[in-house]
Amino acid sequence: MSILSFKFWVLFPILFLFYWLLPKRWAVVRRVFLILVSYAMYMSFKPAYALILIGVTVITYFGALLVGGAVVRRRGLLIWSLSLLVLLPLIVFKYWNFLNGSLSDVFAGISLPGLNWAIPVGISFFTFQALGYLLDVYYRRIEPETSFVNYTLFVCFFPQIASGPISKASEMLPQIAKIGTGSSDISWSPHQMSDNKIVTGGANSCFGDCSSNW
Repeated sequence: MSILSFKFWVLFPILFLFYWLLPKRWAVVRRVFLILVSYAMYMSFKPAYALILIGVTVITYFGALLVGGAVVRRRGLLIWSLSLLVLLPLIVFKYWNFLNGSLSDVFAGISLPGLNWAIPVGISFFTFQALGYLLDVYYRRIEPETSFVNYTLFVCFFPQIASGPISKASEMLPQIAKIGTGSSDISWSPHQMSDNKIVTGGANSCFGDCSSNW
């Protein structure tokens, strides 16, 4: 669902109200609600592509736990393997036809089957955001996130997943962890959220996108 669509702007106030009606002490419920909303919005483009989003999320979540606890000689092999696995959908959907055309130009007569699939919305944003988190764990800039709910929201948060920007895990994950704590001293930026700012921040992001297209 495009954030410029009429349907989105009809649904947004309803979702906004429902989120604020959830008690703040239900921190996990609030996060799960935001995940469900984000996935519902994303699946409105093409439901099957949500499997790619889930796959990237699962691989990088458990991959970071493995990398964070791996012995030194295994960490390099792990990060290379996981990075290639995470990038594979992006390469296939976005660069397959380019690589196929380049191969045909270099080696006359050699050609692979072309793809006519639509590119999944936001695949570059969520792929590089998740990969950035994985690399941050590898270089020990941050510790692996232990909450699967928090990490899932970090990867799939809408509308950021559809329009960017790519956020740093070191900035966004601590903000997600504060949902339900009642913190009010955190202002919204593309990397920050809190109970008082998370939904209005999404609105600000939407308005920003709209103004940039007008």
